[in-house]
Amino acid sequence: MSMPFYASAEQIMRDRSDYARKNVARGRGVIALKVADGVLFVAENVSGTLRKLTHHSTNLIEFSSDARGETIVYAAEKPVESVLTDKSLREGVTVANEDMSDLLLGRRIDDNRDLFVLNTKTGNSRPLPLAPELHGELYGDSLDFSLSPDGGQLAAKVNLLEVSDSWHEYREPLLARVLNRDLPKGSAIRIHPFERAHAT
Repeated sequence: MSMPFYASAEQIMRDRSDYARKNVARGRGVIALKVADGVLFVAENVSGTLRKLTHHSTNLIEFSSDARGETIVYAAEKPVESVLTDKSLREGVTVANEDMSDLLLGRRIDDNRDLFVLNTKTGNSRPLPLAPELHGELYGDSLDFSLSPDGGQLAAKVNLLEVSDSWHEYREPLLARVLNRDLPKGSAIRIHPFERAHAT
C-alpha cells in the first residue's frame, strides 16, 4: 500500500512561485504597457533583429494571436476623411453626430474599427469583415476580441446596431428598457454580446 502524497499549502505556493519564475525566464516574458499614443513593449530580443509585420496605413488598436504566432487578427483605425471636398465646397457639409472639434479641424473621424487577418509566414494581410447577420460593429479604443489557439475562430465583443425579434422575449427589466428605446436606425444600442467569426 502506497502512502498518500502530502504537501503543505506553504510548500505548494513556494513551488508554484518557483515554477512561474522558471517559466517566465525560459519563455522570455514580455511586459506591455498601454500609453496615450499606443502600446509599449519591453522584451528580451536574443536575435537582435526586429521585423515589421504590417504595413497598415493607420494605427493598430488591438491584436490577438494564435498559439504559434502564425496568425494575427488586428483592429485598425479607419482612415481620416477630409471634410473639405469638391462636393462639400459646392453643396455644404451635413453634420450628424461628428465631434465639433474634428469638423473645425476639417476632418471626420470614424471610431468604428476594421479587422484584418495577418499570416506572419507569408506577410499577407486581408480584411476580416464581421458577418452582416451579426448586426454589430467594433467601436472605439477599448476592444475585446480573442483568436482561438488554432487561429480558426475569433470571439469579438461587438456593439449591436440591430437586435433580432427573439431578443424581445427576454424579461430582464434593464434589457427590456434598453431594447425598447426609440433610436435612429444604425445607432449603437449599447448592448455588447460576444460574437464568433471565422478567421480562416
